[in-house]
Amino acid sequence: MGLLQEDTQEKLNKLNKPFETFLSFVAFTLTIRILPLFESFTSNIALQIIVGLSFVGIIIKLFIDNRKLPYILRKNCERLNVSLTFLYIAYIILYFVVALVIM
Repeated sequence: MGLLQEDTQEKLNKLNKPFETFLSFVAFTLTIRILPLFESFTSNIALQIIVGLSFVGIIIKLFIDNRKLPYILRKNCERLNVSLTFLYIAYIILYFVVALVIM
């Protein structure tokens, strides 16, 4: 029973790996875009570093360390028949549109 469970878990991890990579990409781009906003809140360098690192930690925890989010993303993509390439293209376009509106 334990071997069957490990095999199933390994298959799920393999299926979710591309979606984990996509979520890591999203987390990385959001962190790069939003981090300067946190640094501009104060002139104290130590506080800037603490706030920046805590923000990076929260983003990593939400997007990268979360095992349920890639599973949900994969299931929704399968249900809607959306490819991973389309997710990347849609996110990049949305990222640039939002970046141009904010600037």
